[in-house]
Amino acid sequence: MVPWVRFRQKVEFMRKFSPLILIILAIASCAQPVAGPAPTPGQSAKPKPLAHLASPAPGATPPATTLATRQLGTDAIPATLTGKCKLISDHGGAVISNNSGELLSKVRYALTGAPAPEEGLLANAEIEFLDGEGKTLVGADGVPLRAQTDETGGYRFVGSLPAENLVARVRLWNGGFLQAMLVRSSAANRTLDLDTASTLGASYVLETFVRGQKAAYDRLTAVEADGLHRDLEAARGQLAAGTPTYQSADLVAAAEALRVAVPAVGQRLAEIKALLLVGQANLGNDRPATQVSLAGPLGLAGDAAGNLYIGEFLGGRIRRITVDGTIHRFPGESGSPPEVSLQGPTAIVRATDGTLYVADGLGHRVLAIADERIRVLVGTGRRAQGAAGVAADQFALMGPNALALAPDGRLWIGEHTKQSVGASRLLVVDGAGNVQVDARPSIEGFQFGGLAFAPDGALWALDVATDHPGLWRRAAGDDWAKIADGLAVNDDSRIVAAPDGSVFVAEQAAGRVSRVTADGTRTTIAGAETGSRLVAPAGLWLDGRGTLYVADIGAGQVVAISPPFDGSGKVTAIAGTAGVSQQGDALSIAINTPGGMALDSTGRLHFTEGGSHTVKRLDGATLSLVAGSVKGLGGDDGPATAARLDTPTGLAFAGKDLYVLDVQNQRIRRIAADGTITTAVGSGLRGGMIVPRLPAREVLIRRPTACAVAPDGRLYWVDNENAQVSRLNGDGTVDLIAGTMSQEGGEGDGGPAAEAVLSLPIGLAFDAQGDLYIADTGNGRIRKITGLDGATPKIEAFIGLPLQQALGQLGAPEPTGPVAGDQALLVGLTGLAFDANGDLYYAEVGTSRLALLLADSPLGALLDALPPRGARISKVTGVRTGHPMVEAVAGPGTGVLDKPGTDDSLVSPVMLLVDPAKGLYILDTGNSAIRLLPRSTL
Repeated sequence: MVPWVRFRQKVEFMRKFSPLILIILAIASCAQPVAGPAPTPGQSAKPKPLAHLASPAPGATPPATTLATRQLGTDAIPATLTGKCKLISDHGGAVISNNSGELLSKVRYALTGAPAPEEGLLANAEIEFLDGEGKTLVGADGVPLRAQTDETGGYRFVGSLPAENLVARVRLWNGGFLQAMLVRSSAANRTLDLDTASTLGASYVLETFVRGQKAAYDRLTAVEADGLHRDLEAARGQLAAGTPTYQSADLVAAAEALRVAVPAVGQRLAEIKALLLVGQANLGNDRPATQVSLAGPLGLAGDAAGNLYIGEFLGGRIRRITVDGTIHRFPGESGSPPEVSLQGPTAIVRATDGTLYVADGLGHRVLAIADERIRVLVGTGRRAQGAAGVAADQFALMGPNALALAPDGRLWIGEHTKQSVGASRLLVVDGAGNVQVDARPSIEGFQFGGLAFAPDGALWALDVATDHPGLWRRAAGDDWAKIADGLAVNDDSRIVAAPDGSVFVAEQAAGRVSRVTADGTRTTIAGAETGSRLVAPAGLWLDGRGTLYVADIGAGQVVAISPPFDGSGKVTAIAGTAGVSQQGDALSIAINTPGGMALDSTGRLHFTEGGSHTVKRLDGATLSLVAGSVKGLGGDDGPATAARLDTPTGLAFAGKDLYVLDVQNQRIRRIAADGTITTAVGSGLRGGMIVPRLPAREVLIRRPTACAVAPDGRLYWVDNENAQVSRLNGDGTVDLIAGTMSQEGGEGDGGPAAEAVLSLPIGLAFDAQGDLYIADTGNGRIRKITGLDGATPKIEAFIGLPLQQALGQLGAPEPTGPVAGDQALLVGLTGLAFDANGDLYYAEVGTSRLALLLADSPLGALLDALPPRGARISKVTGVRTGHPMVEAVAGPGTGVLDKPGTDDSLVSPVMLLVDPAKGLYILDTGNSAIRLLPRSTL
């Protein structure tokens, strides 16, 4: 689907999507795996088949060693583990009575001291460590890695362990095992108790969800494992009569019984985290920053300790790069609650006291982050222009786009009001938290792109308005003066002041960074003119050593420019990856702006990477290159792996042929079964209407976003900018199916599809009957086209209130159950997909990103003024009966990927794909990840 770009024109893509996120699966009622944290930097878990960790039957003699061993490799990392081993019973059955605490004769291990009434401590017990395949880990000397408990049941292990999820296991007298899930983040100081609850959790996940896939177990996170452990521990008194025998089958049954009987356990297991299939787990946290994908880097700031802070506009988050070059979330695990999560940071600045101020442009707030906590400093979250006399957190903002701290410590804010809505303002927040409106340059339509204070107190302001971009300066006590005009800037262009009083400007539209002095002298310091390549420079920060950092939002990278600033300074990548042909472990590679997905006849997943201009294939757990080399055009009639693509999006298989929407080349390319690539549709020119039976190579394409193959094998695609749907016929001609190129309104239902009006259509899907469904995004509806085999296909509304009618309801509480299709609010529609039962799934990116897509329209302004509605996935039942009902299955309020601002959230789901055997694939461009909602959860 679309690699959207924040745009000022009606249908500019948000090309900046390029993040990665971890998602996990630790579920009740469905046999699927769990996702978890990324490997330690430089390491990658090698997925292998999991041998079931089956326990011997009761009474059987446990083997002296496991059937297989695995020697510690060079990827081992230091680990310190401590904890206790304890046996817990519910009704006095086999180990120790929880009623009296009396020891029972079946206990073979010596117990010393007076145990608490509810627990027995295993003294002098041996703990062994296994990998996910059930192999005993041994050191270089061939001796198994083990720990011994003391007389209190406590143990301590100091040594090295593989950088992957493991199992800690204690053998019991009855042939069972006491075992715990040891996840990767345990490779540091960590307490790991081995008891009934941990055994229930470990067995439940290993036996119920992993089902032979070690790679799935490797995705389990410490948070999920610990949470499951706590809930099961709290619920153990609810177990049925009898004590667990510590056999896998019994433990799984006990955990399932608790899921049903105890709400806490049921809730824990019902909060399904989607399986991460492709992309970096845990957003790439703790990995080298240059190996991690960034989601629209825009704001930059740094501190005296050498940490660099990056605002990811399209990911809605802040990342921190520490001095060792690794990347981390900010704030960390102890950060803000979801209701204060970021929508889209546009600027950041750091105060001397360590407070980080963030302009949340999509959330219409300015936030303050201190002591790992986020609070709202200014703004209500609704787009409006506030009046004086109210508290700062009730002072409404319009698109805060620029921040600067004055020498006296006051925070200055520049708005970007999108021109048609109102004049932008220059605001100042004093030490008491009061907000005042200051005088900005008196020019109509001024739009702030950046603010910066010079050392002498002079204030610089960048005007990014399309018709009069310029750089302004106001010295203390003076009026504003225009210093430079004709700059190649846009909304994301920022400035930063230098110690000598000059200012650096990100001229994004020209792919360069310039230096401007107070007298207007300009010097290009980086860009094509100097031999260094920048795609779309945006945010800037200058550290105390004189190094300039640039957030290249187009490349998804942050680079450092060393002085001298005369065009000869060295440019070095600091964060983000733009690798073109990365191949290998699907969970360690930072995929770059995924856009489309398709399954081949064997069920292998193919997807596009708009940021690296490639098509990749998932072979098991490994990514391989299908098409693309470097950005550009070329390679027809040769191997696809040597061809050049430019921002590919949609994919579709027609038999063994794979069609690729080559967006910026205005073509549709075809990859044959033998790997040869050709151009199937498109002249390479941007254009408009398609006349009937137009030769495919003469078709003018603007911005295709999705394609689909009908049951009869013909290819259909939607052109977002033309607002049309077209078809490639078997004779090599193209027909217009729907759309008149108008994007205002949604007229035409009940009539010929070719005469209907679509608005920013994005997604396509066919049902089993061959009818075509369109995500008519700008109109807030899914529409249906029938009669595609006839001379005049007809169009009709399928579900969704027209968006204009729905605006009044968007502020109301969201429904918690099914709603009738004609009453459903569809906000930011993207991908569509049908399952084998005829149910339809659709994705939404939510209010903030739809408002961004409709930035220049009155509808976009209305959306901006409403409370944020997050991204979600919904299911439509009753399609065949003509009585569709809609219910969300993932996103806010569903318990699935619904926690904003965390790893367990949807950011920008733009493509859906159903695998009948596995479930629903979700391509989340904003997280640079592809996830799976297991079939049984749908």
